[in-house]
Amino acid sequence: MGVMVDDLVTRGVDEPYRMFTSRAEYRLILREDNAAIRLMGKGRELGLIAEDQHGHLREKVRQIETGIQKISSIRIFPVEETNRTLAEMNTAPIKNPVTLFQLLKREEIGYDDLSRFDGWEAVPDRAVKRQIEIEAKYEGYIRRQQDSVRKMKELEGMKLPAGFDYSAVPGLSNELQAKLTRVEPATIGQAERIPGMTQAALTAILIVIKKQEWKAATIPMGSPSLPL
Repeated sequence: MGVMVDDLVTRGVDEPYRMFTSRAEYRLILREDNAAIRLMGKGRELGLIAEDQHGHLREKVRQIETGIQKISSIRIFPVEETNRTLAEMNTAPIKNPVTLFQLLKREEIGYDDLSRFDGWEAVPDRAVKRQIEIEAKYEGYIRRQQDSVRKMKELEGMKLPAGFDYSAVPGLSNELQAKLTRVEPATIGQAERIPGMTQAALTAILIVIKKQEWKAATIPMGSPSLPL
């Protein structure tokens, strides 16, 4: 629903609207498999989720975190026995020490495959086990997307001046000028979600806004305007 409302505000509707997961900028984080983890807390705050349901979810989250910590603490070393075991698992040998969490990143290895190494513990709950696997295999991508979210949050709330003249932004394409003028985004976050928007275009807009703010702050009222 959040993606749909944002689409209707920033993109408009000139044809029948269809919902695509690709419309969500941070779709790697907004996954179906972690929906309960992301949203059930909010549901509890709103009185939509019973305490026992929420308690059950918290226990699952605890098991996921404990499982990740456990396999992250177990290291295996590039000795002959270890590499022989890896060969039997149809995966490449290791040349440096790695944790079981790092080993789980490999596409061909599942959580239960790690049972061949000392210290591994079984996880009876399939959903918990699956979440541990996802967190391992997509850790790098998820971390980069979380970094993008944090950086965007620093800027997305920044308000754009009402009636801002986008034709005054050097290097902004005619297409983007037209889209920005039509949508009239209230914030940088809304502008960022307009189709075709690039980081370079956002940077150019921010530079012009900062120049205008600097000019307004440094030129006393009634003084003649000075060129930048």
